Amino acid sequence: MGHPARSYPTEGGEGRAAGPPENMEQMTFFATEGYEREKTVAPKLPETVKIVRVSMVKENALPYETQRLLGPLEAVPLFRKLLGGRDRECMAAIHLNCKNRINSVEIVSIGTLNSSPAHPREVFKGAILANAAAIVLGHNHPSGDPTPSKEDIEVTRRLVEAGHILGIQVLDHIIIADDGWVSLKERLLMPIMPT
Repeated sequence: MGHPARSYPTEGGEGRAAGPPENMEQMTFFATEGYEREKTVAPKLPETVKIVRVSMVKENALPYETQRLLGPLEAVPLFRKLLGGRDRECMAAIHLNCKNRINSVEIVSIGTLNSSPAHPREVFKGAILANAAAIVLGHNHPSGDPTPSKEDIEVTRRLVEAGHILGIQVLDHIIIADDGWVSLKERLLMPIMPT
């Protein structure tokens, strides 16, 4: 256990212990550089890495007649079922396979009365897990007016760019409200990414 105990230097020969030294200079041999370094260095523990598993969990099922989306007319009823009647803005994503058939639907953001902040990380997490080739975004306007705001257009631009980087195409962003709905693609408010 540790270092063996050391006795003070003797004054009259071997085996006869003297009292404590009169000044600390006599003790300098205890405070050698190597001894101090050895005392202060803690043993290094091996670093660890967490091993995780990410999976998608089916929460519920929603009856829906159309399984293949050809345009906003097929997506609007689904967004109405998911988002209609909510008292604050929510954004949902429909995950599509390469033939525009619905893989899954996810609510990706729940916001406030007049905004629904949607970060690309949250929007595309489920799309990646669903092996989506494309997504259709939709959110509600509790005010009743489906007119897109500047923020809606800017968020859409950011999400289209992020999807381009990930290889997941954003086909449309639909805003639903009591007074109707608006497709940003039909209004030519979505950026066109190079192929």
